[in-house]
Amino acid sequence: MGEQINIISGLEVYINPTVPELYESGRIWCLNNKKYMLLELPMNQFPIYTEDVFYELRLQGVTPILAHPERNLEIMKNEALLESLINQGALAQLNSGSLRGRYGDKVQAFAKNLVNKNLIHVLGSDGHNISVRKPKIKESFEIVEKLNAALYNNIIINEKKILQGEDIEVLTIKDYKEKKSFSFFNIFKKK
Repeated sequence: MGEQINIISGLEVYINPTVPELYESGRIWCLNNKKYMLLELPMNQFPIYTEDVFYELRLQGVTPILAHPERNLEIMKNEALLESLINQGALAQLNSGSLRGRYGDKVQAFAKNLVNKNLIHVLGSDGHNISVRKPKIKESFEIVEKLNAALYNNIIINEKKILQGEDIEVLTIKDYKEKKSFSFFNIFKKK
């Protein structure tokens, strides 16, 4: 016989003001019916009720995990939005495709920046199927390990703890600035 596969319950919840009530009534649930909930923001905005929803969920014992913050245009413009959520107890899940450039160079660069700053706690495949959106998550784990070995080790441990509903260790957010190499030819590049 082949390997045993364990299937757990879970879903990505699209954020709206009624999420806390939907959870309380049992219409949506946490990963593996434990305490972590994966939440998705619209790609082009950071709704004004986001912090309130995250706060209300935390009051109910739920730890929000923000799905693919590296692809949210408002967070890309203002990283402090993500830092604020994390400082209030939320976590962030990076899409593996973002690290490999699947969503473009800007998203890839921002994803790497989030990894370097410890602003990511989980790595997700965002694999919708095996033909169109192949997960290729192993490659992304290798990228994380090269960029930030401490975060890589933390993610490996935390992903198991999240599935069990256990508390995880969150690394301190780092102030990271990418070192730019100087080249005479870079002077003439358009920005």
